[in-house]
Amino acid sequence: MKNSTKLLLLRIIHSFIIILFIISIITIYYSVFTGYNGLILLIGTSLLILEGFGLIIWRECPLSPLHRKYQDEIGFWAFYFPKKMTP
Repeated sequence: MKNSTKLLLLRIIHSFIIILFIISIITIYYSVFTGYNGLILLIGTSLLILEGFGLIIWRECPLSPLHRKYQDEIGFWAFYFPKKMTP
């Protein structure tokens, strides 16, 4: 598999994970306003806590080393947003 194919697959996986985090945040807000307390809230909160620990341990997104390994020159967020909006 070529590096460009691996990088595309990594971006797709990373995008899926980001979507899961966004859904988790929406679930937390939903449960605050409605009083929902269920399994989906537990899973979403757990995912965000695990991501927080990953950010503390690696001091960056845990997938960033893989992006560098496959020579991702534009970075993950610059792939979706204009350069002025990304760090």
